Amino acid sequence: MDSELRRKIFHEIGLLIPISYLFFDKKDAIFGMSILVIIFVFVEFLRLRYNFGTEFIPKVVGKTVRDYEEVDLSAATYFIISSFFTVLLFEKFIAIAAISYNSIGDFFSAIIGKRFGKIKYMGGKKSLEGSIACFVSCFIVGLFVLNPLMAIAGALAATFAEGYLIKVNDNLSIPILSGIVLTAISFL
Repeated sequence: MDSELRRKIFHEIGLLIPISYLFFDKKDAIFGMSILVIIFVFVEFLRLRYNFGTEFIPKVVGKTVRDYEEVDLSAATYFIISSFFTVLLFEKFIAIAAISYNSIGDFFSAIIGKRFGKIKYMGGKKSLEGSIACFVSCFIVGLFVLNPLMAIAGALAATFAEGYLIKVNDNLSIPILSGIVLTAISFL
């Protein structure tokens, strides 16, 4: 299994956050997410400052860390931080959809884009096929917790964040932008 596929499959563990949130109220979810943020940021501090875990982390999860993450926060930490703020700032089902988009949309975008992506954009970093996969998968996920209009709007926002905001880590941009768009649409 190549490292990118392994990385994306590992990324799907993040679905435990929105699934768990179904069973908790906002206050308890914020408390739980706060604990996770503190743990992840502390481990990242140790990793980046003192090389903590550089020997055993790859043995546990394989080569899932990209080169730039060796000197910056990991995608998992960005994911936990953005999930915390998504739970904090947005209504429960909007947060559940937005965090799910981050796991599902990013997964399908990468897998389909790498395998079938022929029409490139953003300097060859993204593909139309990957973006379509992101949209379709986010739309389907959105239909589980949102009405169809919101599911379309959320999927468009997630796809835009994944495909066009490449200077911002998509683990931050996808749930936050999706949450903002979904909240705005909910007022219509």
